[in-house]
Amino acid sequence: MEPQNLRGLPRLLLEASASHLEFIQMQSCPEFEALPNWFQNLTSLQRLKIIDCPKLSCLPDGVQRLASLSHLKIQLCPTLSYKCQLET
Repeated sequence: MEPQNLRGLPRLLLEASASHLEFIQMQSCPEFEALPNWFQNLTSLQRLKIIDCPKLSCLPDGVQRLASLSHLKIQLCPTLSYKCQLET
């Protein structure tokens, strides 16, 4: 799937490797809108980078339960950044 057309993470990603996935980088996905609710099930995820996803507007509630997550980078996501500024 081309990143330009990606609107969300495919369900296959969860089914194939959720318990072992340690790193996700999403970059230059102009149509990507939201992380799925099942994202909180990625229990081994240590690093998450989201770069240049201008339509991404929120993170799922379960992100704070990702106990293994030690590095989070969100860059060039203006919709999400604006929403975070409003909520703080």
